Amino acid sequence: MTKTTTTNGGMVMRTDRQKDLDKYYNDHLKMHIIRRLQLIDTWAEIKGIEAAVFEALQREDDAEKKEQEDFKEWKKNHQSGLINLPDQEAKNG
Repeated sequence: MTKTTTTNGGMVMRTDRQKDLDKYYNDHLKMHIIRRLQLIDTWAEIKGIEAAVFEALQREDDAEKKEQEDFKEWKKNHQSGLINLPDQEAKNG
């Protein structure tokens, strides 16, 4: 049975898929962080949070670039479109 949840934007989201659940909980956590951020008043603390956010964005960007590089390398090594399993490579090689 498919479970559905209506989001704040009015969208219906399937909650039986892990991807949807992850997005829901991540968005929920982001909203809590934003609410708490509104309570911070000092410039120094806000700049510290800004630096942490930039660092997190950089880590995600670096991970995405590495994933793309790994995929390009994999694609270059598998031009035929067929994936050779280790036992097939031993037979063919």
